[in-house]
Amino acid sequence: MDGLEIEPGTPPSHTLGRHSVSKLSTSDVQVPVCPLCNVPIPVKRGEIPDVVVGEHMDRDCAFHPGRNQKKVFTHRCSKEGCRKKEMLQLACAQCHGNFCIQHRHPLDHNCQAGSSSASRGRRTVK
Repeated sequence: MDGLEIEPGTPPSHTLGRHSVSKLSTSDVQVPVCPLCNVPIPVKRGEIPDVVVGEHMDRDCAFHPGRNQKKVFTHRCSKEGCRKKEMLQLACAQCHGNFCIQHRHPLDHNCQAGSSSASRGRRTVK
């Protein structure tokens, strides 16, 4: 037949379309497909397909909405001991290091390049 096992002499307990089925075969296995990425998800015996597909969508799915987002704060401060990250790159004009808003000025990050050029710029004219 259609791959469904029907015991003769047993009244049908379920009807599927025009077929009468008393017992579904345990050898028939349907593989669920992820609704987001259309990948077949293997389900072991005894597992609930909805739970397995839900776990796939949370962990392994290529189209996970949270996984596709780009990081916004990627520019890390070069000042030793500072762990802040900024959305924009704030490069020092003298040493060309990348710094956070708090350390962006040469005096705030002890700029080595700035100390010699800053002292030259502050010369007094006699």
